Amino acid sequence: MESRNNTFGATPNTTWQVLSDPGVGFFVPPYQRGYNWDRSHINRLFEDVSHGLRLLLDSEDSITFLGTLIVIDRDNLPGVNRSALPGKVRLLIDGQQRLTTVLLMNICLHDVIRRDGLRFKEIEEPASEWLYRETIQVTAQLQKTFEEDMNWGDETFRWYPRMIRAYEDSWSRSRHEAKYESPIAAFVHGYSDHIRGENKEKAYAGVIGDALDYNHLLTNYKAIRQKLRILARGLDPDLEMPLLTKVSETSQFQEAILNAEFPEEACSILSNEDNEDFKNLIRLVLLANFLMYRVKVVVVSVDNEDYAFDMFESLNTTGEPLTAFETFRPKVIEAEGLFKYGDSVSREYMKPVEEYLEKFSKAQDRHTETSRLLIPFALAETGEKLYRRHSDQRRYLRRQYDGLQSIDEKREFVQLLSHTAKFFDRIWRKEGHAFGSIPFSNKDLVLMCMDVLGRADHHITIGPLVRFYSGVLLAPLGSEEETAAANEFEEAIKAVTAFFALWRGSGRTTGSLAEHYRELMEKGIDEIPPLCRRPTGGELSISMSAAKLREALKSALEKDRPTSISCKEDWLRRSTDRPVYQLSQPLTRFLLFASFHDTTLDPESLGLSRAGRQGILNMLTWNMWGQDMTIEHVAPQQDEAGNWPPALYESPDALDCLGNLTLLPKEENSSFGSRSWQEKKEMYRVLASSTSDELETRLADAKNHGIKLGESTENLLREGLYFHHLSAICNVAEWNNEFVQRRSKRLTQLVWKNIAPWLGFEEE
Repeated sequence: MESRNNTFGATPNTTWQVLSDPGVGFFVPPYQRGYNWDRSHINRLFEDVSHGLRLLLDSEDSITFLGTLIVIDRDNLPGVNRSALPGKVRLLIDGQQRLTTVLLMNICLHDVIRRDGLRFKEIEEPASEWLYRETIQVTAQLQKTFEEDMNWGDETFRWYPRMIRAYEDSWSRSRHEAKYESPIAAFVHGYSDHIRGENKEKAYAGVIGDALDYNHLLTNYKAIRQKLRILARGLDPDLEMPLLTKVSETSQFQEAILNAEFPEEACSILSNEDNEDFKNLIRLVLLANFLMYRVKVVVVSVDNEDYAFDMFESLNTTGEPLTAFETFRPKVIEAEGLFKYGDSVSREYMKPVEEYLEKFSKAQDRHTETSRLLIPFALAETGEKLYRRHSDQRRYLRRQYDGLQSIDEKREFVQLLSHTAKFFDRIWRKEGHAFGSIPFSNKDLVLMCMDVLGRADHHITIGPLVRFYSGVLLAPLGSEEETAAANEFEEAIKAVTAFFALWRGSGRTTGSLAEHYRELMEKGIDEIPPLCRRPTGGELSISMSAAKLREALKSALEKDRPTSISCKEDWLRRSTDRPVYQLSQPLTRFLLFASFHDTTLDPESLGLSRAGRQGILNMLTWNMWGQDMTIEHVAPQQDEAGNWPPALYESPDALDCLGNLTLLPKEENSSFGSRSWQEKKEMYRVLASSTSDELETRLADAKNHGIKLGESTENLLREGLYFHHLSAICNVAEWNNEFVQRRSKRLTQLVWKNIAPWLGFEEE
């Protein structure tokens, strides 16, 4: 039954109907992955087919369903001589893995049955004559499934392989024009040669190629042949093949599988224990007939590729859907030209994208990373908000690329995509290994800022940062232009880090923050033009300005009163009592580092720090950020032992503000969390020791009070790593609510002083 509307038609067919349809050739588009089914898939297919065959003993309606094929029917292909094509070309959008495996099974069955059947050709005995006729009939039908007779042509080039791949293969009756270089096309064409050659009585060994895909296909073919040999002897315990004694007794089975009852002589052999060759061959004949006529698929024919992929994603349950990038690749190949693509500029730009995505072997991981790549790319390219749906991403790439007029514009589009891939591969969440030889003036600080953004998964910043990174990649190595681009990139990283810290540190949401970035990239903010490369209706933006980015982000902070931040007083009012620990731990850790940076003891305010001279306590470095220091609640979040003033716990949020937080080595943080203030203070004094003599004295004092540091921490201290940021609070007699509030205000003041200038604010 066929269901059809203006978009697609769905028809249930047997595999024989699908593969032997006169004039039909299957064409695997270039974005499809290679054949990659493994032995487990093959075993499952054999199990499904043999199970259906066994059920035929009890039900003449038994079939096995293999799922859905999604195709686009064409009567021509771009750039291909129409007269050389089969009558109808079917672009195979989904089902390549299953259909390829069925082709391999059919060829293997054809080869084994064809050669084994010759044993019965000269035997003048009714059962043998009957069986030989059945082998002739079944092999003739099998042959139609893997090759199409074009009626004339050079030698075996008259017979077209039923399936070929784009770019690797070309159908033609002429030996000089035909090309079968993909593993499946070479394999099928090679078998056509084999059965018409001098060695046709030998088993077909396949075609050997250099590519790994050839070896994979041959490995699967050998596995199929081995499986058939075991199955033919009835020795496979995993397959539910019908007992031949039952087959001989069940006329309904015989009619269902061969459209006629078996002769009595054949049934007699099936009922006895002798003549194993006969039984082995009949099992294969039964399997071949069931595979052709009772294994079914639903063929969904769709009008265009967009509908086809939408259909595929909604119906697919067993295959691995293609990523948007994989469906985009053929567009780039087509634009450069098939025979020019290998040496083209676009090919060089595509390589980094391919190499990055190939690192993710699992289908779901590959889709996730493709989305993570394309969303910021779209933001950097056109400022467009791209969603995670594969169909949206696919349409975006095709629509934008097709809309470009010249090959140079198309190359620039792909170039930015390659720069985005390099950003992910070399920079995003690469910690101390990022950036390579980019000539930053303060690489230590840049590494730290990028790690803050990465650990916070602040993905929205990738789009604008890619624009600056692209400027570095476009500049000649070692040139003044590269140094200038690196400086712009550095300033951009500092700006987005400061914007993130001030925005989130004041309690504003990540959703509204992301909307400001999208507005900036797509439309611009106030008088600042869009920062995407190719704004709609605007001028192409080649270079980026960190000053413009700072101005735009500063403007975004100053908007939306009463939550705006336009000066230090606004920041203090919005952030002093903010429970930042609840917002984001990477953010909180960064705010603590920023608040301790270049500070010294404040002699006028016991327990507090104040700004010191530059370099006195450099916390904003990769080396310091990389130390194993974690966030410590001075007053613990829960005081089960009753060691702390009750007023601290009247407002639980107060315990999570900056004033109640510090940084400790991880080992000590976990072991001292619930101790009293006096015990913690002794520990802090040890960690804040500034000389070796002072350290040993304080270690001894702490041990006298029953406090022992972990061995790794003592080793760090003796190696010269002192935690000077703890010096101030060591002087506090009592840790209470009033002091926490004072300290929180002071720390937020220091945060402003150290990072607000990155956005162009005055330190005040």
